[in-house]
Amino acid sequence: MKSRKENNEKNKFRLNLLKKETLPYYQEFIEYFIKHLCEISYHYQPCKMENEEQRSFYILNYLLTHIIPFYDIWALTYNGKIVGFAVVLPGPDTSCLTYLYIDKKYRGRRLGLSTLKILENHYGKLHLYIEEERSKERIPFYKKAGFKVVDSKEEKGAKYLKLANWK
Repeated sequence: MKSRKENNEKNKFRLNLLKKETLPYYQEFIEYFIKHLCEISYHYQPCKMENEEQRSFYILNYLLTHIIPFYDIWALTYNGKIVGFAVVLPGPDTSCLTYLYIDKKYRGRRLGLSTLKILENHYGKLHLYIEEERSKERIPFYKKAGFKVVDSKEEKGAKYLKLANWK
């Protein structure tokens, strides 16, 4: 039986599919995405810009033209505050987890594992690609969540691993 504290902790976490017309903090999420995309997207060129206003413009444009129309965006909230996001490209047989980000202050609370469980229940088969060298700490996390390396490829001098939640 779960303790009262465990139940209270679980009730503070929510994962909501972002819908412009239904999510009360849609604008807050867009600002959060712009602020944190560069922490996880190593190759997105605007992240390398020094002019913050110009970088924000390009990231907003990227979000509005390349992400929102095609991907499912999930806002992770803790006590009503956005603390992370997941971006998934839905597919007919398997869906691709493109981004999973949780604020550093909220890591270690099993929010990532809880998020993956919810996404697995929603989509079924999930896969993702990560750059091996830059993701050494992320690989054990995904393995703990039940993902396995199913493929690898070299691209522009970097090795990418494909991880999947199926065998």
